Amino acid sequence: MFHANKDQWLADFKFTDNHNHLDTYSTGMKKIVGFLSAFVNDPAYVILNEPFEGVDEDNTGLMLQIIRSYHATGTTFLISTHRPDLLQSVTSERIVLG
Repeated sequence: MFHANKDQWLADFKFTDNHNHLDTYSTGMKKIVGFLSAFVNDPAYVILNEPFEGVDEDNTGLMLQIIRSYHATGTTFLISTHRPDLLQSVTSERIVLG
């Protein structure tokens, strides 16, 4: 499972320098920190607001792998996004507000 080793996430997302303060990170990296913090305690429900905004394509792919992995084990997600195309491969149900 992709979410089995959270220490690996630090390497995958290139958070290898533990000495940086959060305010030195780019907007996208701050978004990833917030995203990853949602999974620290293996939640049953996750609410994400625009999780991909400001995140590069490679890291967006890693985020989608995490969502897919948790969804496969029964985690329920509520995700608001202006990029519904990204979620089509990882969700079983969608609601589009227009």
